[in-house]
Amino acid sequence: AGTLPIDTETNWGDKEKEEQQLVEKYIENVLRNANVEELTIHGPNEVIAGPVRHLRSDLDFRLNTHSPIELAMKLHPTPAVSGFPQKDALALIQQIEQHNRQFYAGMIGVLSESKSDIYVNLRCCSIHKEKACLYLGGGFTKDSNPEKEWDETENKSKTLLNIFQKM
Repeated sequence: AGTLPIDTETNWGDKEKEEQQLVEKYIENVLRNANVEELTIHGPNEVIAGPVRHLRSDLDFRLNTHSPIELAMKLHPTPAVSGFPQKDALALIQQIEQHNRQFYAGMIGVLSESKSDIYVNLRCCSIHKEKACLYLGGGFTKDSNPEKEWDETENKSKTLLNIFQKM
């Protein structure tokens, strides 16, 4: 949670840290309820994705009864996608959004018998004959500033737009 341009000196504010904490705690609670073993949390750390930087936490654990896909389905959608509290936020989204979230978010990763790495994919696009549609969004909390959220969303789009510019 949280996105800043890579070329800015701006530090992470309380709002971005709070967003990150909401997502991290949600994932931790789902994992603990699924009885995973040896859960460790690394982060939050800053990671770079193209022209932007993000806050991200990595959670490592051992599965005992669930397959990686079963557990991923329990986690999806995280508050980074759905909002929080989840049921209320999803109901509000269904009520007010006029568009189909088709490719808005999902999961991406590599599965194997010994180790799986799964991530929430928040930047997607569909490519058509003469156009591409980008799917991305912003995270709003009580401390959000709509203009800053719009700027953050535009910065997120640059990750995909930069790929198209190189084509």
